[in-house]
Amino acid sequence: MQPASQDVVVAFEVLEHLLRPGALIEGAREALRPGGHVALSTPYHGVSKNVVLSLVAFDRHFAPEGDHIRFFTDGALERLLNANGFAVERIRHFGRFAPLWAGVFLWARKR
Repeated sequence: MQPASQDVVVAFEVLEHLLRPGALIEGAREALRPGGHVALSTPYHGVSKNVVLSLVAFDRHFAPEGDHIRFFTDGALERLLNANGFAVERIRHFGRFAPLWAGVFLWARKR
């Protein structure tokens, strides 16, 4: 793949499994043409949901041997993208109900 040759990079339910999630975002930036977009999804971890998880399912959800390495709030996702040259255009929550959404979808444009 040639650098700056792609219009869209997609990573659904990947970011939370990476030791260095910023490396994925850096790679997406390199792969995208100017004005290209990245589409991401990850499990939702807003403050209210984190409190509920901490009270009723902490050991199971945050298990050291679990599949997820990182947990992202909307703000953490936005900071990660902004720090790597993206402008977040859309953040949407999906699955279940507010404030215990299952996931978050993010759409960002390469600056």
